[in-house]
Amino acid sequence: MEAIFVPLQVVAGVSLVFLVPGLPWTYALLARDRLSILERLGLSAALSIALVPLGLFLLNLLLGVPVDVRTILILILALALIGTLAALWRTSFRARALSVTNLDISGHLRKSIPAVSAGGAARLLALGIIMGFAFYTSLIPRLDYSYPLHTDEWTHFAEARTIATEGTIPFFDPVTGEDRSDPVTEETRSSPHFEVGYHLFLAEFQLVTGLPWLDIFRYLPSAVFALAALSAYTFGNRRGFGLEAALFASLVPTTVRFLGPAFAVPVALGLFFVPLVLFLVSNYWASKGLPVLLLLLLSFLFIAHVPTALFAGLIIVVYGLFQTLRRALTRRPMRRRALAHLATVLGVAALSSLPLLAYNNWLVGEAVAEPLPRELLVSPGGIIPRLGYLPYPLFVLGLALLARSGRRTDRALLVTTVLVASYTFLHYEFGVGNAALYSRSILYLSLLVLLIAGLATSGVRRWLATLLSPRWAGGASFAAAGLVLVAIMLPSLGLNLQSRYEEDYYRRIGDTEYEDFVWVRDNLCSGYERALTDPRFGRAFAAITGRHAYAAIPATAAPVRPPEVEEAKLVLRDGVPDADWLRERGVSIVYSTRRVENSELVQVHDRVYVLPGNEVCAAERMHVTAKSRPVRASVDSLQ
Repeated sequence: MEAIFVPLQVVAGVSLVFLVPGLPWTYALLARDRLSILERLGLSAALSIALVPLGLFLLNLLLGVPVDVRTILILILALALIGTLAALWRTSFRARALSVTNLDISGHLRKSIPAVSAGGAARLLALGIIMGFAFYTSLIPRLDYSYPLHTDEWTHFAEARTIATEGTIPFFDPVTGEDRSDPVTEETRSSPHFEVGYHLFLAEFQLVTGLPWLDIFRYLPSAVFALAALSAYTFGNRRGFGLEAALFASLVPTTVRFLGPAFAVPVALGLFFVPLVLFLVSNYWASKGLPVLLLLLLSFLFIAHVPTALFAGLIIVVYGLFQTLRRALTRRPMRRRALAHLATVLGVAALSSLPLLAYNNWLVGEAVAEPLPRELLVSPGGIIPRLGYLPYPLFVLGLALLARSGRRTDRALLVTTVLVASYTFLHYEFGVGNAALYSRSILYLSLLVLLIAGLATSGVRRWLATLLSPRWAGGASFAAAGLVLVAIMLPSLGLNLQSRYEEDYYRRIGDTEYEDFVWVRDNLCSGYERALTDPRFGRAFAAITGRHAYAAIPATAAPVRPPEVEEAKLVLRDGVPDADWLRERGVSIVYSTRRVENSELVQVHDRVYVLPGNEVCAAERMHVTAKSRPVRASVDSLQ
């Protein structure tokens, strides 16, 4: 029975997370706008991802509603119901429309379900293959490794696990159990994590699907990257380069410094949202539902990943100015409406930051903090070989096509790309702006480069089809597509795959450490709250055990590491000689691969030492069994 129930729960959970809450809202907010099935599915996924974590954030922090399965399911059903009612109201639904005399079921079905042509079926098949390729490329680093790859992933693991188990948003650092410490300014504060929206999304996904955390961190990034390929297709399809955009978008690289789609990190989710924002402001700027739609998306992005929200805001401002310019130069009534619409959209973009600033207003000061020293910055040139070289001449060609185009949206895309590239250059050369924003802008710039390269590739394909049409007649389009595939696409894919296989990734723990941490989680009483470990293991220890680590390597590059990091290394190197030092710092567990020379500590498992249980577990009276030679003569004191 379990073999049937578990897959059904996963399928139902994935539908509830990625489709059910957002689908009605696409009809409610874009009721009078025509969307293809794929466009609607992409927007439904974006709204579903945004609405539920945003609702959980507000309900938990404002009303104290717990974050659990019941709350999530009620919220999803409420959002779906409200969205459905709003969609019916927007489309002027009337009960008399259901009367038998006005209801032609077969006619409606024939109109709503158009036949799929052979060409359309081929495009769907090609898109499916591209999404599968994107899924595989982001899975490459995990083919022979079952655990989170990056320090940031372990942080998100610990944060999301705390939300899922405790049912509330933590105002402390789940890794150390202390107030949050900024690695750059070295300030401490009691507040939610500034990417709490992403942690709520992970917690929601785990609670609804019931999947193990390790499986989520292994496969969810690949699924999100496949959706990013779909969103790139959505952006380019109406201009005739949907497949090229999707394929080139699947080349966005992953590095330990700039992050990327192979990691379970917020910026990977942002790569899915960015093409959809481009699609919306390019095609639905005048829609009445656009301000509300952008308010929902940006509000989530501001609590999930501030750099993505700021980048999306830049897109909205640039596209809004270009979209409004022509209308503002026409008759006065049209000018007023255009300017009023622009003011509304920009006001909504500013308003969407309020949920974040209400609880993390210190980010305003951090945004203008001093940048990292030059030696800690990574040159943006390092990303060039990872894209496969060939997209760059296509990108230059694409810029020329955008510059020559008379389309306002093409010029807006050109200006947006120039602005992002300029910021990247200014920060690296002169330290202008925020270091985190610089690192993420490399990925956004890579995505823009690849989308524009896809646009140029479609232009090359059409030019070849025109050139070959006198000889090939009806087969010119297929011949041109074949030439582009062989001459451009396959070499780009090959070079990109090679760079992914050669990339080095963090591997903080192995099977031995994982099994040890699981033993600690399952066998020590809850009174053992904090452990002294090698700082490299600190975040993994906290994520797996649900307990705290005295010291952990910072999740971000910083000029100064917390003093606890070096202190922990020294104490472990010396064999943890002073048990009182542990007690003063609330440490009751020592995990060390070195020999521990302390008669007050009891070895209860390989590499696991603890203070006597009568000090720690008096309330629970939990029995702890020693699996290896204890430092003391017996373990009776642990009982």
